[in-house]
Amino acid sequence: MIRNIEQWGKGTNKIVQWCVEHGLKEPDFEEIGGGFEVTFYAPEDILKLIPEKGKVNLRELGLNERQIEALRLMVNKGEIFTNQKYREKFNVSNKTAATDLNQLVELGQIIREGKGRNVRYLFQTTRLMEKLHA
Repeated sequence: MIRNIEQWGKGTNKIVQWCVEHGLKEPDFEEIGGGFEVTFYAPEDILKLIPEKGKVNLRELGLNERQIEALRLMVNKGEIFTNQKYREKFNVSNKTAATDLNQLVELGQIIREGKGRNVRYLFQTTRLMEKLHA
């Protein structure tokens, strides 16, 4: 039993230290029926830390400015990219274009359609719009 209390003591000190290091108020510890309860205090603006539904911080995903601009064009202008069009638009190599576009696909930001030279990259709603107008 004493060993458990020692471990709790070290753990509670670490918890307090981490809270303070992150700018939070020290938590309260209260003994309750042979155990204890910990109350953590969130920052007042905690709701600002939660992204709005459907919104993604593209920079946090690790996207570069080319990729962000390509997404903007796809969403706002309905643009569809091929590797060649991406290379020409952003003045990059074939390898860079492929890497950028594949990363967008892997992150679920765009979809890839077709095979070989007929591959095109588009925002998913663009494909839905094409089907509606077909």
